[in-house]
Amino acid sequence: GAEEILVFGVSMGGTTVAYSSDKIDNPKVKALVNDCGFTCVYDLQTLTGIRHHAPISIMMPHVRFFAKLFLGIDIRFSAENALKNSTRPVFFIHGTEDLAVPLSWEEKNYKACGSEKEQMLIPGVGHAVAYVASGEEGRRRLKEYLRKYFSVI
Repeated sequence: GAEEILVFGVSMGGTTVAYSSDKIDNPKVKALVNDCGFTCVYDLQTLTGIRHHAPISIMMPHVRFFAKLFLGIDIRFSAENALKNSTRPVFFIHGTEDLAVPLSWEEKNYKACGSEKEQMLIPGVGHAVAYVASGEEGRRRLKEYLRKYFSVI
């Protein structure tokens, strides 16, 4: 029964928001929030593998093959591809000290986004806590952004 919808995702949820940004056709969806989303599964798995000293050059081609075979997905497909054709405004949030999802990945997603967008970087904050850690200033900025698209904020 909602008349206006905000889609808000954190980490993998943020990436899901990005992946779906070009496919949303429901006019009730007014805006999206991507909080510390990554670029693609391949990048994330590679970074995780490197940190755990896994044999990436051997492992990742197999991971990609089996993801395609059993799940029907290409883990190298980047959120940037979807964001280029985003149909809704996107508010990006990221902590500058995020070790799980490097800030450079958020920068790529932000730059790729073809719709109206805004970026809020939270200094000194790690993964999946940027919006919460942003405090009153972060809430103010997000509300200000959302007021452009929602009648009830």
